Amino acid sequence: MSTDVNVKVAVRCRPMSSRETQTGARGVVQVLDGTTVVIYPSADAEASASSSTATSETSDAASEKKQYTFDFAYYTESTQAQVYGDIAKPLVDQALQGYNGTIFAYGQTGSGKTHTMMGSGDDHGIQSWEEKQRLTELYEQERQNSLANEKKILGFMQTVKQEKMDIMKKIKGLQQKKVQLSKEMRVRKQSYAQNKGKLQLGVQAFQQMKTETPREKQQLMEEIESRKSLLITDRDELARLKDELKLCEERLVEEEAEVVAKSALLEEDDKLRKAIQDDEREKMKQERAAYLQSALDEERQRFQQEVENDKQRLKLALEATADKEKELAEEVEKQRGRALELQQQMHQMQLEHAEWKHETKQKLSQMVEALKNDFLQEQREMQEKYDYAVYLLRNARDDIVELGKHNEDLEKRLHDMIVWDKTW
Repeated sequence: MSTDVNVKVAVRCRPMSSRETQTGARGVVQVLDGTTVVIYPSADAEASASSSTATSETSDAASEKKQYTFDFAYYTESTQAQVYGDIAKPLVDQALQGYNGTIFAYGQTGSGKTHTMMGSGDDHGIQSWEEKQRLTELYEQERQNSLANEKKILGFMQTVKQEKMDIMKKIKGLQQKKVQLSKEMRVRKQSYAQNKGKLQLGVQAFQQMKTETPREKQQLMEEIESRKSLLITDRDELARLKDELKLCEERLVEEEAEVVAKSALLEEDDKLRKAIQDDEREKMKQERAAYLQSALDEERQRFQQEVENDKQRLKLALEATADKEKELAEEVEKQRGRALELQQQMHQMQLEHAEWKHETKQKLSQMVEALKNDFLQEQREMQEKYDYAVYLLRNARDDIVELGKHNEDLEKRLHDMIVWDKTW
């Protein structure tokens, strides 16, 4: 690594997880010449850009790619040794020469920071056991050189005692923190189980409801959504507490290992006073190296086993939670669709009822208007008949009067004729 700049940036692309592979996910990242990272808008565009026969449509998609340049860029097939050789080893060499240096990993959860820094199994990370052994040997050499002076030995042992006391205080604090985190995890797990049970009961009640009103269904849906939010909050809090507990246990293991080393060093105080002799220094070097290697191996195995167990349990819990969330989301979406369908049907029925009501009202109005017109027509006809009958009655009365007069005249004439005949 060149030293012309103070900051170097490297980016590393992790392989796909088994879950991503099962879901059919495809990569959109490409690494070129060890320094350039290309990000495509879709997996199809990346595949088309990597092939020699790309269509015009995929070429347009590939033209939307984003390209970045770093000091180092690693793809999924990169090894821990390659990353260590490029980044960490030059910085460690400079640190041993007295220069300050820092290496840190940054990225979102699950991006591979811990794997790169700590490694897994026999695949060591940047903080490899070989490098720790190398640093231990350098420290031992410096310690042996300091044993040539008795005053330095006394000062060194006093420092070791003070460091042991400080570490014991740290261990006590870490143990208290571990107990507190464990208590919080138990409380959070109980809350998670209660919210999960209430959520399941709410979903079952929603599935079994038949005659409830839409308002009651909406209230139950809102309660389910609220329980789901609480469940997600509990899940995230559990994950955070697990991470804190894991970090606390790691620090506790490191501090306890340091206490063991300090205790062993103090127990060997008498031997350290005689460490001026070359043979004794060599013996203590071998014992120290063997002890540290054994302790480191045991702690590494125990730590790796705990990490694997936690990963497995967390993976199972996440998968189960994801499946439940997926089922719940599908059921909620299904019920939402049914509610929308019922709402549409109700709206359609309301429209049809309003239309029928309007048509019926129009028909009734037309019938009333027709009856009214018929009544008026009949009334006019009856009036005309009545007027005609009155007219006929008046004419008949006049005729009767006229006939009466005519009859009286005839009777008079007949009487006159009879009288005339008698006179003759």
